[in-house]
Amino acid sequence: MDPLFTASVSRRPPSPIPGFRRYASSCANLECGAAIATAAPSESTRERREANAVTRDILLDRDPLLTEIVDRLAQVLQPARIYLFGSRARGEAGPDSDYDILVLVDHPAEPRYRLSQRGFRALRGVPAAVDVVVWDLATFDARQHLPASFPATVAREGRLLHAA
Repeated sequence: MDPLFTASVSRRPPSPIPGFRRYASSCANLECGAAIATAAPSESTRERREANAVTRDILLDRDPLLTEIVDRLAQVLQPARIYLFGSRARGEAGPDSDYDILVLVDHPAEPRYRLSQRGFRALRGVPAAVDVVVWDLATFDARQHLPASFPATVAREGRLLHAA
């Protein structure tokens, strides 16, 4: 069997979408199960990091606005990591797409909403729509193992732009 497809745990056939696995559900609205995204292991961690470093350099070289966004956020928030996620990270951005930025802070002294406010203030005057999401690094790392979680999606599809 193709490793991208997984066996079904319900009466339904396996999911036709690569990287998806069906899980049984007791929900009456879902007859036999719900599809939950899971990453199909295809590269080693080192290969993924090397590819991400190359992608980061290409993204920042090709998009001076993204470089400015990352520089401003790094200066104001002193984050552990900054990721680009969403349509721009997947290469599916249209002319009206915004920049979805995840900022991971290590041991924040302020609540997340205050850090987000500081980030948005730092981006005043940037001629693009920017969505800034601030998370605690420990919480992000603790939830990466959950296949359909926000941290797992960012780790799988996002692009690391800054690391302290």
